[in-house]
Amino acid sequence: MKNKFQELLAEFKKLKLPDEEYVIYGSGPLGVRGIREIHDLDVVVIDKLYQELLLKYPGKEKKDEKKRFIKLGKIELIQQAVH
Repeated sequence: MKNKFQELLAEFKKLKLPDEEYVIYGSGPLGVRGIREIHDLDVVVIDKLYQELLLKYPGKEKKDEKKRFIKLGKIELIQQAVH
């Protein structure tokens, strides 16, 4: 039986993002180690990939006071902070 992290990771892998253009953060590293149950997957993507994803998933972008992200079910693809 799959745990929640394995289910989320399987969904994420369907996106087929380039390995070197994202990082899973937040509760994800804790979930992979079985330290904590997780309910969503937070992924920071480089700006170039974020712009491509905006075109692929129109209308899925959300914003809050801290970040811009594309919400795909329980996966949030967060725009890398640009300094």
